[in-house]
Amino acid sequence: MSIFSKLVSQTAIYGLSSIVGRFLNYLLVPVYTYYFAPAEYGVISEFYAYAGFFSVLLVLGFETGYFRFRGNGESKRDSAYATALWFIVLLNLAFVSAAIVNQQALATLIHYAEHPEYIVYFTAILSLDAVSTVPFARLRAENKALRFATIKLTEIIITIGLSLFFIVYCPKLHSETPDSPLLFLYQPQIGVAYVFIANLIASAGKFLLLTPELLGLRWGIKRQLFIKMLVYSTPMAIVGFAGIINEMLDRALLKYLLPHDVATNMKMLGIYSACYKLSILMSLFIQAFRYAAEPFFL
Repeated sequence: MSIFSKLVSQTAIYGLSSIVGRFLNYLLVPVYTYYFAPAEYGVISEFYAYAGFFSVLLVLGFETGYFRFRGNGESKRDSAYATALWFIVLLNLAFVSAAIVNQQALATLIHYAEHPEYIVYFTAILSLDAVSTVPFARLRAENKALRFATIKLTEIIITIGLSLFFIVYCPKLHSETPDSPLLFLYQPQIGVAYVFIANLIASAGKFLLLTPELLGLRWGIKRQLFIKMLVYSTPMAIVGFAGIINEMLDRALLKYLLPHDVATNMKMLGIYSACYKLSILMSLFIQAFRYAAEPFFL
């Protein structure tokens, strides 16, 4: 297969997985807005806005640094992979530990004092996703586009399936057949947190599917290589953070900037975020064109 043919085929696989994945996720929006009150949907929107910022901070551009420094030869590739991965693992272990220890203080700070478990669920999701970025980068570097797309789509299917189970099926079952053995998995008071639980289970499943990329990995952060990767990757993180500010900052701050009480602000945030999601349909078509056009023209 020629280089051009390989580029086109892999672009199609990455593009299809991205577009189909985003479209499937979009289908959950009507479910959330139907089964949750606007203020509850505002909780989902706020936490996923925070996720955008932490997705940059917890990776620091090291997946790009891995591409830059993997070089030729098996030893160089393994060194770059191990250095990037172990750094991300240690960074995220520190992040999760700090969040769990301070979960009540953090929950109080963002006005969720009665739900410190939100902090635990979300930090676990963020860390699993962050650690997974380097194995995903390795799949891309080794031209394993089909495996990459399969794992991504599997994660999305698990998220959708569990969301429908906890949010649609279980409440109906609870009202019609309260003695059903399936309900040992369901507690009505958990409510909106089931969105986070479904995402957490899907992220854990994705991580398990990536374990073959971790087999045989030895401990080792090469100091000089790490410094080079850090110097190279940090500007990528800064650029990525700037992009996230442009895209997510409104949903992260509306609760604090709107001139009403917190409950009303959360309701308005939920409505605003649901309307914002409608733009995804248009962006999907734009993304499809970009995936096809960029390799062709560049």
